[in-house]
Amino acid sequence: RYSDPFMKADVLAAEDVVVSGDTIRDLAIVSHTLGGSVTYDGGPVPDMSGTSGDYSVSVSDPVTGSSAGGTFGWDEDWSLQVPPGTYDVAFQLNFDSRYADPYMKADVLAAECVEVGP
Repeated sequence: RYSDPFMKADVLAAEDVVVSGDTIRDLAIVSHTLGGSVTYDGGPVPDMSGTSGDYSVSVSDPVTGSSAGGTFGWDEDWSLQVPPGTYDVAFQLNFDSRYADPYMKADVLAAECVEVGP
């Protein structure tokens, strides 16, 4: 929605390609949707009433450090497109800096080693 929902990562598209002349190789990159709903203290995510969305979710590959993230409204489920792999998922509340912030602004590790793909 506000951020790039696609993983910025190198994806191995082909192995052991032998080139002995002009070669054309079609590549089929498969992405998967990783997403879900969020509750905060057992209820809905607070409506932070800012212009940048109410919360952010980021996913990162614990081995390569590749990551993707997005910003979402308090009443929205989150969704990101990622290649097959294993990811850690972090959550952060966003707030409009014009208002007092009653919530900690920090990434919270919400899930570790989430398997995505085949």
